[in-house]
Amino acid sequence: MTAVAKVLSAAPLGSEGHLIEVKSDATKGLPSLQIVGLGNKAIDEAKERIKSAAANSLLEFPAKRITINMS
Repeated sequence: MTAVAKVLSAAPLGSEGHLIEVKSDATKGLPSLQIVGLGNKAIDEAKERIKSAAANSLLEFPAKRITINMS
């Protein structure tokens, strides 16, 4: 995946945090949001939080196929 944006973040694991790389890619295609790399229920909820944060910030959510890789 060609990274459009890349940031370092932390993912909680028990009482510790682990450094993770978050990469995103926006391509032509049907508008969608995919989050891959960490498999748990929080990913499904994160999609809604991302869309809500964009709307509440008065930002227009791009009409592209967006993939976010959290590895």
